[in-house]
Amino acid sequence: MAEVKIPIFGGTFDTDDTGITSSKDDFEIRNGYLDKNRTIHKRPVMRESGTDNPTARDIKGLIWWNAEQAFIAMIMGSGNTSVDVYKVTITLDNTIYPSVLAYTLIGNIPSVTTALADQYRPSFVLAPNTSNAEVMYMCVGGTKVYQTDATSLVDISAAQSTAITALDTVVEVEYLNRRVLALVKDTQQVYYSSSTDPEDFLIASGGGFFEAESNPDKLQRMIVKGQELVLMGTDTIDYYYGTGDSTVPYARFEGGELDIGLTERGLAVSDDNDIYFLDNNRKFKLLRGKQTKDLSLPHAEKLQLV
Repeated sequence: MAEVKIPIFGGTFDTDDTGITSSKDDFEIRNGYLDKNRTIHKRPVMRESGTDNPTARDIKGLIWWNAEQAFIAMIMGSGNTSVDVYKVTITLDNTIYPSVLAYTLIGNIPSVTTALADQYRPSFVLAPNTSNAEVMYMCVGGTKVYQTDATSLVDISAAQSTAITALDTVVEVEYLNRRVLALVKDTQQVYYSSSTDPEDFLIASGGGFFEAESNPDKLQRMIVKGQELVLMGTDTIDYYYGTGDSTVPYARFEGGELDIGLTERGLAVSDDNDIYFLDNNRKFKLLRGKQTKDLSLPHAEKLQLV
């Protein structure tokens, strides 16, 4: 909660555990808040429950799962050589105004150091499984693709990595037209699953891959906007769409590529409509549809320190 300043007229207030400090004309509440009746309460705080509380470790990724009414968190393992995946629920204890965080360990992603988790940040996407139940697909550190139903963690690359070794080096996952998409590290390749089994990427099952075509630059990000797939490379941006064809399920919009790239994969964020990113000339841009807008100030066009 933000700090609140309320004007008062006369009187003094002693500092207490709500953190109230006063001056001649106002007082400031640092650890408390006023309700609609102007009654002072202690600010709600978070506390943990359960036996496994990994709060001292580095959180690398966090996403809200509405159907589970919980967060899914990726937290570095105790040795910083793997990533633990947790379900984090929040409950209220109205007797003393706290919010209680409960951590439930779902599983572990091995062979991911802190450096790899920082370089290839976590990627999450919600999608239906073969039973049409909502599950979450994820990757981190440029390794394998995993799936969770919020109770267990399954390595879906393992069954296919002999035939498709690229699925051991995935940096981003997305979902479009009934297929899970996997962006392969340091390539132009995007693998897609079967339309009937989002965890089967084998060609014999209806899976496969395609490569960004407009320029041989390395892909940095893959972002779904509506029914379009935006592929952001180091020098260009390409747009793909679902064809509905089982043999060639995705195709590039001819002439739709932009001669502008993404500096680093971590320097792009998106909301419901737009993508904000730092381009390959280190200018801060907004991408809306296939149009870009320069957001950098005229006198500070290049953000050299970003």
